[in-house]
Amino acid sequence: IQKNSFLKMCGVLAIVIFSILTIKQTATWKDEFTLWNHTLQHVDNSAQTYYNRGVQYSLKGSFNKAIADYNKAFELDPENTDILFNRANAFENLKDFDAALNDYNTALKVNPKDGELYYKRSNIFFIQMNLDKALDDVQRAEQFKYPVDPNYKGMLLSLKFQK
Repeated sequence: IQKNSFLKMCGVLAIVIFSILTIKQTATWKDEFTLWNHTLQHVDNSAQTYYNRGVQYSLKGSFNKAIADYNKAFELDPENTDILFNRANAFENLKDFDAALNDYNTALKVNPKDGELYYKRSNIFFIQMNLDKALDDVQRAEQFKYPVDPNYKGMLLSLKFQK
């Protein structure tokens, strides 16, 4: 009987300890930022974690913080075109079109058959009023089966022939 009471006491103690640890851990999952910050404290140099936190900063409109995280992620994983793509988008939101264009160019060196990259780069060329390059990229996007907005393509063609 005494042995059985001891086992019950150990079981209750284990449940209490695990409950406390669970409550403590749920604070880590409060939101995306606490999760990624916690992960960075416990996992050294995780490109994916920096990337994920950068995405969250972008969604919140904190583009400079996002770019800083994308920079760190890209240092750790320079072949990842998703990092470049998202960093280019952050640069676009900051109206730094040259930096965005540079990232799209770099990503296309890694993955020259990504139609979405051509399409996004086309938008930069359009903003810079380089209609020939914008149209070339739209055609490349189509070549790689990216769904190009026909209204956008039509507008580019119309503007080009107005010149």
